[in-house]
Amino acid sequence: MDTITRRYADISLQRYVTIVQKNQAKSAQLKRRHSSVTSIFVRALARREGVKYKNMFADNWASAVTRLAGDTVHSDSTDDLLVALARSGKITTTDQLSMLVAHHRRGRV
Repeated sequence: MDTITRRYADISLQRYVTIVQKNQAKSAQLKRRHSSVTSIFVRALARREGVKYKNMFADNWASAVTRLAGDTVHSDSTDDLLVALARSGKITTTDQLSMLVAHHRRGRV
């Protein structure tokens, strides 16, 4: 194998390692977010109250508008359950916002 081929093989190996490390970090972050105290509480509350998230036209519209604005939408099951709990009147919008902020702060740690 000549020097140039080895150099490109090393670069692609480095890229591969970088991609794998980023994916592992992202996976660990999602696991932490899913097992945060807020996430566990929200899932238990929704189960106790019999609330499930149902995607509505307004949700699809908001996602489309956000994408058209050039932003990305990243919502997980806890976000969706918080929306469902607020829509059903089981929690106030103030509580929803507080738990949403706590959930996302814990997920980034």
